[in-house]
Amino acid sequence: MGNSEHNRQPTTARQLNSGEEVRDFLVTLLQQARRKISVFAPMLDADLFNTSRVIEVLASFTASHRGNLVRFLVEDADQSLHQNARVVGLSRRFGDFIKMHQVDEDNIGLQEQFVIVDDCGYLHQPHLDRPEFRASTDDRSETREFAIRYERMWERSQSMPGVHTLGL
Repeated sequence: MGNSEHNRQPTTARQLNSGEEVRDFLVTLLQQARRKISVFAPMLDADLFNTSRVIEVLASFTASHRGNLVRFLVEDADQSLHQNARVVGLSRRFGDFIKMHQVDEDNIGLQEQFVIVDDCGYLHQPHLDRPEFRASTDDRSETREFAIRYERMWERSQSMPGVHTLGL
């Protein structure tokens, strides 16, 4: 590996401030996924994730290859279930490929959210109370840092109650 792969290149990150800009970037980011999409959000924002565009991309992604995986990791399970019916429905339909988990007690209270695609792209909102996002479709170094944090949180999480209900 050359030095350029180890050094961060901040010029690849974009600053996004408007809701429309963030939603458009999220769709673009998800469309570039080839094997794994990971989402961490204390509260799953329905304006971002429960849209027909995102659901269409996620459904296509999961159907395109049996090894593809989408994981949602949230703090507020009740909010996620009640305000994201499309996401929950997709998880119920594709339960082996779309997982929804709740963080453990040690990860409650985080005030950020991020989406990671494969090992190269991310969307990050550092402070939930500010509509400012950092984003890149090609920053392996930054994405790797998010991925390491995500894997640690995922390992300690548990399946979200209420996602997979049994019919009578």
